[in-house]
Amino acid sequence: HLPLDAHPELGNNAQLAKLWGLDVVGRFGDQNLGLMGQRKDGQTFASAQALAEAIAKPLGRIPTVVSEQAKPLQKIAWCSGGAQSYFEDAIAAGADAFITGEISEPQAHLAQETGVAFLACGHHATERYGAPAVAAHVAQMLGLTHQFIDKPCDGPTLRRAIERVFALQDLLASRD
Repeated sequence: HLPLDAHPELGNNAQLAKLWGLDVVGRFGDQNLGLMGQRKDGQTFASAQALAEAIAKPLGRIPTVVSEQAKPLQKIAWCSGGAQSYFEDAIAAGADAFITGEISEPQAHLAQETGVAFLACGHHATERYGAPAVAAHVAQMLGLTHQFIDKPCDGPTLRRAIERVFALQDLLASRD
């Protein structure tokens, strides 16, 4: 699903930029999948913890933060999903912090050694924004409606969605 991660407007990474209020200023990593950005208001994040707090609410989960220093962060790099291997590319591109879904032990050590903050937010948490953006775009182009059902999904929500699908199917069948 790399095209969904990489699309410059509808992809997971582009949607994360919107969600977090970041302007994209560059790309990095294999196939240029990673994005580099900064706050739209031109300010810096006071620390890795301040960045984690800023992205936790819209993601609906608290990131794991590996950072040894409480320093201002201006250049924020990110790549959705299991992109922990992009950390070195983000460092080479000049990032002050790197955000992705997963972390492995080597990245934790590298964060401590380099002083570049590493934030792991959960694979699914960083990859659930591109699909609904694409669906909304296609629906608008074709005059359709859609509903994105995220996981985990509670039973009543799923049941209502399924009932609406069957009601629509019945409505369409009755027009024949």
